[in-house]
Amino acid sequence: MIYYFSGTGNSLAVAQGIAMVTGQQLSDTIEPTLHGEDDDAVGFVCPVYAWGIPRTFKQTITRWMELVNTGQISTPDYIFLVLTCGDDIGMTDKEVGRLLKKSNFRLDACFSVAMPNTYVCLPGFDIDSEELQQQKLKSANERIAEIARHIHCRTRRLTQVVRGAVPRLKSYVLRPLFNTFLTGDKHFHTTDACNGCGYCQRICPMHNISATSDGKPQWNGQCADCLRCYHLCPRHAIHYAGRTLQKGQYHHKALHTKPGHHTDGQ
Repeated sequence: MIYYFSGTGNSLAVAQGIAMVTGQQLSDTIEPTLHGEDDDAVGFVCPVYAWGIPRTFKQTITRWMELVNTGQISTPDYIFLVLTCGDDIGMTDKEVGRLLKKSNFRLDACFSVAMPNTYVCLPGFDIDSEELQQQKLKSANERIAEIARHIHCRTRRLTQVVRGAVPRLKSYVLRPLFNTFLTGDKHFHTTDACNGCGYCQRICPMHNISATSDGKPQWNGQCADCLRCYHLCPRHAIHYAGRTLQKGQYHHKALHTKPGHHTDGQ
């Protein structure tokens, strides 16, 4: 089983690519499917947010460990982690390794895959150019095939990640500050371009968006910071504070393989 979390489709695409080679089933971590007794390998695929894993994905791994430890699902022989990122992961793999070790699980292999940037909520951050997006996606396909081969062969004690410059500073100093001051949904708003179509409500992975009396979206404090509502708004009417008005949108086509995801807003 491969458990994944994906906001704009990058991690979903990676999980799908691996599953095509390994024959494993996929499970969205928001609505998980428990793996069976004959599943000897379990993988976790998720994006890196501010040089760490999303809060909701940490909860998923914790819940999975509880289910294994209580005998509700089987103990796998092989555990792997794949992290998608725009550039680098900092010490994110170590975070997951420590989390698993609390319940005496071992991370057998860890990989990172560079995918098109999606973070747009701070000055100086925007999506990649179309040319760079295509370059990253082409390289990612080759990287996914390589990762899938390692998983299929059950390669152990393998870490292939891009930590970037000063990774400890990013993950252990900047990340806590980022999570304290620069996360959450209180700064989301809509412009006059919003027509109240309700698409953002339907696609929010956390079911965190509801409609006001005039049909416009409101965010309810359970945000995963995935930016799916921003990137998939068909009228580009959702923005974060005043920082995204001139910035682009991006989502991977893999997201259209999930039921209910269409970019026409219907």
